[in-house]
Amino acid sequence: IEKYLEALQQQLPWLSRYGVAIESSNNFPHSAGIASSASSFGALALCLAETHLDLRGVPRKEFLPFASHLARLGSGSAARSIYGGFNLWGATPGIADSSDLMAIPIIDIHPVFADLHDLIVVVSDQKKSVSSSRGHALMNQHPYAAERYSLARERAASLPRILKSGDMDSFCRITISEGLGLHGLMLTSDPPVNLLEPLSVEIIRLAERFRKETGLPLTYTLDAGPNVHLIYPGEMADAMNGFIENYLMPFTSQVRLIHDKAGAGSLRMSI
Repeated sequence: IEKYLEALQQQLPWLSRYGVAIESSNNFPHSAGIASSASSFGALALCLAETHLDLRGVPRKEFLPFASHLARLGSGSAARSIYGGFNLWGATPGIADSSDLMAIPIIDIHPVFADLHDLIVVVSDQKKSVSSSRGHALMNQHPYAAERYSLARERAASLPRILKSGDMDSFCRITISEGLGLHGLMLTSDPPVNLLEPLSVEIIRLAERFRKETGLPLTYTLDAGPNVHLIYPGEMADAMNGFIENYLMPFTSQVRLIHDKAGAGSLRMSI
């Protein structure tokens, strides 16, 4: 955090003249591959952006884009934690206003995607064996990195159309492939890194079995860690209760379940 604040002094020169007191808490594990850095740097960037607005009179319409920009300098994922719903970070051909400097919200969303839920199966809440920074560094000389980046850009460009049309099949395929592709890169890096646990693989197998047996659009993905995100439309809530009872029940003593859903965006809790 100190390094982050020092790095921002060129953009926020008033930081050098003020002391900063931070009191924070989170409701999910830190450094376990559930984007805790995104929430923390997103919250901190919002506080800094609001202070900057008050001190320098930044136009209100620039507040969220500026906060997203500041958040990105702390954590790339944090840039997407400012707005609610779907966000895109990264300059993407064919998508107006997309940028490497900040995230933008994707507004035109089909109703089927407006109420997505995320059942996070926390296989381990221990600190990852490999930090995100070290994981990123492993990609610098990775033989498959260029192809992976190209595919990611191609998929990002297709997502606004998919989200607008309600193409759940394509959404599920991309979500699954992106999560597994990330871990595939880690497993084939030099040295290889395995962030998955045997139980992670078992949860994925259960999700695939459920999809095959019910035909319901349960999809899943993984961040850089062993924990599995099971993503589904809100209208599937009853079916997912059945999934927990009939599929996950033998493992509930070994995992922690976090029920989450697409949020409305950042919210100022106090003054």
